[in-house]
Amino acid sequence: MPPTLSPPSKVTVAVTQAEPVWLNLEATVDKTCKIISEAAKNGAQLVAFPEVWIPGYPAWIWCALVM
Repeated sequence: MPPTLSPPSKVTVAVTQAEPVWLNLEATVDKTCKIISEAAKNGAQLVAFPEVWIPGYPAWIWCALVM
């Protein structure tokens, strides 16, 4: 017997548009926690961050000259 389908639950989502603290993992994690806390205070149940937010993979990392 197939499962009974129910209407989807309502979820409040927050999407971040911020920069990590480049090349500083601890500071980025602290900033992440603050953003999540602020979003939760504003009713968010899910907070989305950009891909590779935590490791902070800057696009300019490959622009340096190789010696």
